[in-house]
Amino acid sequence: MQLRNALETLRTRLTPRLEPLDDTITAVSADAFQAALDAYHYARKNGEGAGIDELVEIMGKRFAHPKRTPPADRT
Repeated sequence: MQLRNALETLRTRLTPRLEPLDDTITAVSADAFQAALDAYHYARKNGEGAGIDELVEIMGKRFAHPKRTPPADRT
């Protein structure tokens, strides 16, 4: 029981310090994703014949939106 209490105390002390780190990781991830998406859009518009067609195709699969199925008719 002492170990559990010690770990609970440690978690309580660390949580406020970890939340800003989690926020930073989320922000950095979003920035990286946006930069990759911007690069994909640029390559798609301007890269034809530049030898990057395969790369654009691979990136296109990564950024593809899943196909939506129409909602079922409820009548």
